[in-house]
Amino acid sequence: MTTAITLVAGAVNAKLIDASREARLLVREKLSFMVEGAGYTTAFKSTGWDGTSSFYEFATDMFPAGFVYKVQALLIKAGYRVNVVRKEAPAPLGEARPMVDSFGYDPRYAYQPEVADKLLKFRQIIARVATGGGKSRIARICYKRIGRSTLFLTTRGILLYQMRDAVETNLNERTGVVGDGERDFSQQFTLGMVQTISQSIELWTEDGVMLDYIRNRDAAEDREVTALLKKLKKAKAKPEEMAVAIEKLRKELVLARPADITTVHKIQKLVAEHNAKRLEMIAYLATVQFVILEEAHEASGAGFYEIMRHCVNAHYRLALTATPFMKEDQEANMRLEGCSGPVAVTVTEKQLIDLGVLATPYFKFIQLRNPAPEYVEMLDSNGLTRKVTHKLYRSTPWPKCLEIGVVHNDERNRAIVYEVQRAAAHGLPALVLVGRKDHGRTLEEMMEAAGLRAVFMFGENSQVERKEALRKLAAREIDVLIGSTILDVGVDVPSIGLIVIAGAGKAEVQMRQRIGRGLRAKASGPNVAFVADFVEAINNTLRDHQKERLQIVQNTPGFGERIVADFDYSVFARKAA
Repeated sequence: MTTAITLVAGAVNAKLIDASREARLLVREKLSFMVEGAGYTTAFKSTGWDGTSSFYEFATDMFPAGFVYKVQALLIKAGYRVNVVRKEAPAPLGEARPMVDSFGYDPRYAYQPEVADKLLKFRQIIARVATGGGKSRIARICYKRIGRSTLFLTTRGILLYQMRDAVETNLNERTGVVGDGERDFSQQFTLGMVQTISQSIELWTEDGVMLDYIRNRDAAEDREVTALLKKLKKAKAKPEEMAVAIEKLRKELVLARPADITTVHKIQKLVAEHNAKRLEMIAYLATVQFVILEEAHEASGAGFYEIMRHCVNAHYRLALTATPFMKEDQEANMRLEGCSGPVAVTVTEKQLIDLGVLATPYFKFIQLRNPAPEYVEMLDSNGLTRKVTHKLYRSTPWPKCLEIGVVHNDERNRAIVYEVQRAAAHGLPALVLVGRKDHGRTLEEMMEAAGLRAVFMFGENSQVERKEALRKLAAREIDVLIGSTILDVGVDVPSIGLIVIAGAGKAEVQMRQRIGRGLRAKASGPNVAFVADFVEAINNTLRDHQKERLQIVQNTPGFGERIVADFDYSVFARKAA
């Protein structure tokens, strides 16, 4: 006779009822993970602990509700009959196909409203949509379909403001913002920074804040002492003179401290104010009925997990990402599914290319000729200038190999300029993505010296400056935009014809994001984009990183079959001189 198990689930937690010990052990094993850094702990080394933990609590038979379908499938496969009882979700209030902008519903984008259909069916899902698939538009469709109190979560300010503009412009709705100095959750659609909300729901204690205050005060005083000591050494003061001066400064710093009772009262006030705001935030999170998580792969930490566990009435949860479950930390990957549900929709790069949603990409890996790059640095020491030559060897470690082989590699940088010149000659705007600010500055100078109109954007640039640079690129007022990681997400410039991966990193998430920057469908002309990278054969570390980037391209359907020896610009008309 088949044993029956009841699985009861709400928005946050699920619980097994009438499960045998064997079934409970099975679930615990399925929801287990290796604890990051466990191998270095005393418990692992001395007590026989195997380094694992589990999202299943054996004492209570509870686990995160996002694992409901995984646990149900596991138990059915093991021969159990599973009766799932779920708390009823609030009915959607919007139309089946709401209008969220002036574009309407194009058959090529049929997957976008289908995400909303899956969301209503399964409630908690991850939509794995390749970069360029319109995750922002999917979010708006789902929001208007459900039509209830919604919280849009992100870890990036650029995505927060991009979504705010999209909702207020296309839907003509006011939005609330929690983050970047704002704290307004009075609207139906609220945009929140994960970091801000996570910090706001932390419980503060007077002892904890006092300890932080003392540590910070002592560290500040130590910095002043260190600065004085450095100044005295430079002045060649005698050891006894330095000792007297340091002791005097220490006494002055202690005397300058506020009275202890003043500090205590200040901390008590801070703690009371914070905890009052904490209760307000927790009360707000309990009113949220739909949570959208943009770039979900970035928000699988403990802080995000706690936010989601306070959303006790958010039966609808949608995580949007092109690259889920790619963290090395197994627990972080499982947290995402535990509070967002399983992957219910997958839209690949190849699907988008075949539909014409993305441009057809062609990849070229440039082989450099110089087997041993080097650069000369002029150092100023004690009023004397000396020349230091840095050479790249096969064994040169990171980050020195990055500095010599990438940032200051003249041949490599000239090759980047050459590729941008070729694109500009055919009227194709280029995007060059770097990892370091000094590399971006160098390339900007080289581009301008070659007669190219170039702009470099980095973290210190404001939202207004970034928008203006992107507008100029789209309007052909500049030839090339050079960007650091600030342009890895939230950039939508359909006009980009060439993208150069100039930073030599290896992270798959970043690599896919960077390629995706140039693959937006072109408004006119051939729907084609060129992606340039380099063969980094002269150093072991750079070579290994480049091999990983190459493998990402080779193993991605729609990418791997389009690696070419050179770009064919004949499909584009040459720009008049």
